[in-house]
Amino acid sequence: MPEDLGFVRCKEVDLYGGDAPEEAAHIFDNVMNNRATRAQTDVVTVNAGFAIHVICPEKGIEECIAIARESLESGKAKGALKKFLEING
Repeated sequence: MPEDLGFVRCKEVDLYGGDAPEEAAHIFDNVMNNRATRAQTDVVTVNAGFAIHVICPEKGIEECIAIARESLESGKAKGALKKFLEING
């Protein structure tokens, strides 16, 4: 449950991605630039935290979520995406 990890439960409408790819891209850009809604940022943070946990199972899920949050808030995630796009673009 989201509450067990310190998150507020959101509604489906809070995570609506738009009617077009451009709208979804705008939301993604907002997440990467710390301008997204709390619900949008939280869902990305939790998903990234669980992805980190898969790679680093020795770390607790709370620690992995903290790593994900710091990466988003500090801009490290945005930098990694930029580097990925430069290499693969």
